[in-house]
Amino acid sequence: MKRHTHTSLIKTSSGYTLVELLISMMLGLFLLTGVYQVNLSNQKANKLQKALQQTQKNGRFAIDSLSYAIKTAGYSGFYGSLSAGVENLINTPTDEKWDISIPVSGYNNVASTDTIAGITGFLPNTDVLLLKGMSGNVVPVISNTNPDTLIAATTTAFSIGDIVVVSDADQASVFQANNITIDSTTTTMTLVAGSGTPGNSLLLNNSYNSDSDISKYEVQMFYIKNGRNGSPALFKATLVSNSGVVQMQEEEFASDIKDMQISYGVDTNADKIMDQYDDASVITDWKKLISLNVVLLANSSKDNVVLESSSFSFDTSLVTFTKDTVASTNADKRLKRVFRTYMPLRN
Repeated sequence: MKRHTHTSLIKTSSGYTLVELLISMMLGLFLLTGVYQVNLSNQKANKLQKALQQTQKNGRFAIDSLSYAIKTAGYSGFYGSLSAGVENLINTPTDEKWDISIPVSGYNNVASTDTIAGITGFLPNTDVLLLKGMSGNVVPVISNTNPDTLIAATTTAFSIGDIVVVSDADQASVFQANNITIDSTTTTMTLVAGSGTPGNSLLLNNSYNSDSDISKYEVQMFYIKNGRNGSPALFKATLVSNSGVVQMQEEEFASDIKDMQISYGVDTNADKIMDQYDDASVITDWKKLISLNVVLLANSSKDNVVLESSSFSFDTSLVTFTKDTVASTNADKRLKRVFRTYMPLRN
């Protein structure tokens, strides 16, 4: 008879020890930290890249627009220059808006309470640039038989109340069109002394014929004030006519432009060569201007883009903004870029 021996099978269970679990957790933590750091670094790089693109876009648009406006300031058609000999019929011809004899002028380090051409609320210690001349939309004159009537080619470019400039090779006049009649071939403008805003003081003394041009009188003013997002921006104000009343209307032109400083190249000895740079506060004869140097300080709309707080100040000797060695008390971590243009003026 066979004897069977029963062997007891003991099942043993295996697993991770506490030390192994702790090591695994540490390795996972290191891995997650690495992933987080890489992601954070990518986010910062992406934020910096977006800030750079935005700052470059705003700064280039602003400086290109200013360059074009400066280049066209003082345009007078065939007439030699608006700075002398212009018949100005506007009631207040020496008002900063209507004084066409000074096509380019400015204001240095304005205050928020200053009022210039009807605009106020400027960002303190920034500059203001005022440009005047004929607009680019020029229409040929047909006839001018009466001192209160001027007939031009048919156009819809003019509205009642517009300030207009008419010129030929020998003369130019500025007046407000109190009434306009347009048909298929002609545009008839009439002016009335003592009517409208600002209105005319006199009727035309000069006479114009078919070798003359007429255009809307254009005023452009550029300045810095707080924009829609609460940060400084470049603003532009232009003339608008509403029911015969002409006034300046402003718009935010380029956001996140922190400062604008303008230096004026002056010809002191009438040789048509720039002798020195001056700011607007010391210029007594604006007709001696040869060129403009405009410098803008643009910044990103978002803070905490760069690692260190920074501030910039205008260096009058270098005629540009430079980074402060010691950041000012209102410094921030926005990305900042300097944009600059040098433009000769119309002779």
